[in-house]
Amino acid sequence: MSRFTALTSILTAGLALALAPAAMAQGIGGAGDLAPPPPVDAKQMAASIRAQMSGNAFGYQFAIAQDGKLVPGNTTTDKRAGGFARSDADTAGSGGLPMTNTMRYELASFTKNPVALSTMKLLRMHGLTIESPIEPWLPADWKRGTAFKTMKFRHLLAHTSGINQALEAKKAKLSEDAFNGLYNNKWAGLKNIVELNPTLNSDYSYKNANYGILGILNATMWRAKGGFVLGFGGPAPIRESSYSLYAQQFMQWHILSPAGITPTPCTGDKTTDGLNYAAGATQSSAGSLLAWPALNCAANAGLRLSATEMVRYLAHLRHGTIVHPDDLKTMDDKFLGWSGGTNTARWHGGAFNGDGAPQVWTCGMTFGDGTEASLIVNSPLKDGKDACDVLLAGYQAGK
Repeated sequence: MSRFTALTSILTAGLALALAPAAMAQGIGGAGDLAPPPPVDAKQMAASIRAQMSGNAFGYQFAIAQDGKLVPGNTTTDKRAGGFARSDADTAGSGGLPMTNTMRYELASFTKNPVALSTMKLLRMHGLTIESPIEPWLPADWKRGTAFKTMKFRHLLAHTSGINQALEAKKAKLSEDAFNGLYNNKWAGLKNIVELNPTLNSDYSYKNANYGILGILNATMWRAKGGFVLGFGGPAPIRESSYSLYAQQFMQWHILSPAGITPTPCTGDKTTDGLNYAAGATQSSAGSLLAWPALNCAANAGLRLSATEMVRYLAHLRHGTIVHPDDLKTMDDKFLGWSGGTNTARWHGGAFNGDGAPQVWTCGMTFGDGTEASLIVNSPLKDGKDACDVLLAGYQAGK
């Protein structure tokens, strides 16, 4: 879905020098032995983001928070959005709809961060840890491969399950159509993956299936703690038709709502949400609403938020009460729900990208100086960069 393994090495090299003196002893948001660095200049950061994005995509939006509070821009010299959310072709000839930073978009893999937080919260509810086995929480009628009988939550959260390596071995023996039909992020595909025997504690290898499975495990754990999705007069069993509803319900009730974020259906709203565009889009281009299938949402992808809501979530994650401090430290220290970072910075990006297809690029970042930032782009960036590249460069410009 994206290329964040390569991005991590690129960004780590650029950030190490800037943040090395500020390493925190208790995670990037904790009260460590060393004082955090001075806060970045939010105006300079915003100006850099706008400069990088000007003419670089069909539409974009971003937000910045410091010390848990949104840093607002203005509508003249400090805009937090640019370009268009809908083209003239998609607004009945009214000249296109300008982008705002409160318009919701599919966040793609950034969804993994609140999914990881959901897992941490549910484990704590059950008196478990990331070292607990996943096997009791898998669907009862699923056949377990040998590794899945001892696999721990940590393996999925940290992409060290060996699933990607096992799938690459399978892929080499099958046609592309056969492989994609058997092993994917839908219910049946994940069931087939659980029958494999990956090598646990393999090297980090990013794979959506890790978090696809976590979505099912989160649903099962939430149902066991009283989560209620109606089915035949009582709580529905964990099935293809219900598990994402359980996972979304927990995330909304225990993470998003406490962070002040209103309900966000994964399917999107064609009348209010922004549209997505392919490379080279103009006002005569027709866009589309990228949305993750409702049946497997709230796992490896599917969450729909605006840039402002992304920052609100990150600010509550870092400065609020939606996570136990020990769990946040574990997420930070072991890179659970983060696709990159170094010293006092953590981030996760997302992308739905395909040649000639409408795209979305997203990123959420959090820094040890109390800054959080987000960026959503509704088309490919013309310079070939990722959303995380832009945010990081903006942060460095504000130092």
